[in-house]
Parts: sequence; C-alpha cells; structure tokens
Amino acid sequence: MKLRTSNTSGEWTCIDDETYSGPGDLIGTGATEQAAKDDFFEQWIGRQVDNDIRNALPAMESWDAMLRQLVFGARQ
Repeated sequence: MKLRTSNTSGEWTCIDDETYSGPGDLIGTGATEQAAKDDFFEQWIGRQVDNDIRNALPAMESWDAMLRQLVFGARQ
C-alpha cells in the first residue's frame, strides 16, 4: 500500500496509489491530511472485515450442515 494525499480547494483526499483505478475505489476525505488518511483506513478496514466475513460464511455453513447431521441424523 502506498498512500497518496492531495489537497484541492481545502479538502484533503487520500488514495492507495498502488491500487486506485477510478470511481468505486476507496477515497478518504477530510479537512486535514490526517483526517483523510483516517477516513481511508476506516473504509479499508470495513472492506477487509466484509471480505473476511463473506469468505468465512461457506465454511460456517459446511460446519453447520455437518453438526446438524451428527446431532439430528437424517431426521431433517
């Protein structure tokens, strides 16, 4: 990750210069450079958590199915 910040008309922005490709990518904004970086990382962490949860759900569903089979057998 390589952060790049810029100030346009008093509004700071922050992007990851290595991955930013346009609209839809993360852009941190703020009144100060640090606020823009903080906003960027808040969004980045939120996206990482969403991806982690999304990736974990299939494994959880498999475990749930196996446990139901063990506990309830073929009755369901």
